[in-house]
Amino acid sequence: MMTTSLSSRVKELEPPPWLYARLAAGGRFRRLYARLAADLAPRLPLGGRLLDVGTGPGGLPAVLACRRPDLTIVGLDLAPAMLRQGRKLLPPSPPCAAVALVAGDVHALPFPAAAFQAACATFSLHHWEHPLQGLREMTRVLAPGGVACLYELNGDAYPGQVRAFARAEGLPALLVWAAVRILGRRHGLSRARFVSLLDRTAAAHRELAPFHHIFWRCSLTAPN
Repeated sequence: MMTTSLSSRVKELEPPPWLYARLAAGGRFRRLYARLAADLAPRLPLGGRLLDVGTGPGGLPAVLACRRPDLTIVGLDLAPAMLRQGRKLLPPSPPCAAVALVAGDVHALPFPAAAFQAACATFSLHHWEHPLQGLREMTRVLAPGGVACLYELNGDAYPGQVRAFARAEGLPALLVWAAVRILGRRHGLSRARFVSLLDRTAAAHRELAPFHHIFWRCSLTAPN
């Protein structure tokens, strides 16, 4: 179990909760959340419990809840202030899925083993102080055969992928290339780094594949 306090780790989050919540509610982020929800939805079991690690202000659960009203969704984040912002964004349930936002640390998830049928983490793994411990914790709370999906910026993204992303999003390619280069230094994960982490997990099956041109989608299956 990690000994780092919640309050000291929360200070590392960026941007501040109020700004993050405003960005999450904006059109560009909503489009990205819609793509993530569309990619996740068919991978999730009917009526299952989903854990969203590093949920921030709950942008993904807010979109996914209406796409998959059969789910029960728990969003977890280090920052209570971020969760307070997120509760303002959540849709009513019903008709959308029930969503609970709770404070907690991925390094020591506050849930028993096999508590969820699925889990996800979107652009949060690179913030984890001990990524391997976080991945092991996500696997621990999955029911046998459960699936975890993690999405991260591709630190190996090449110009052709950046141009394809820019076309899809209607953005200037040079602007996107500059942003990917700058963000990739701190927030991107190379294939080699991702594979190195995956090889040390207890997952029964693992897969790393490109997602929306400049991102990774990593899938882990818990042992039966």
